[in-house]
Amino acid sequence: PAEIKSTSESGLVYPGDREAKLFCELDGSPIGDEYVTWYKVGTNGELSSRYSTSFVNKTTYLHITSPSEEDVGEYRCNVNNGIGNVTSKPILFITN
Repeated sequence: PAEIKSTSESGLVYPGDREAKLFCELDGSPIGDEYVTWYKVGTNGELSSRYSTSFVNKTTYLHITSPSEEDVGEYRCNVNNGIGNVTSKPILFITN
């Protein structure tokens, strides 16, 4: 089954930062980017073009280009490989 080994509990960025990044380290088989869905809580599930994902060594990353106040909030990293379904809940903060 799918398993989340670790996750960014929260991401902290500063005004003017070029990128924010949240991650989930995964385990299980099969595992890969095609089994991962990232979304922001309280939205319709669609992420803007400023959001992208990557997958390296069983870790999935959510990249947010030019983060702003509208990006602050709780996100979900959902992994469903057909054998198991798990979700993490990292939070993005912006500070002065």
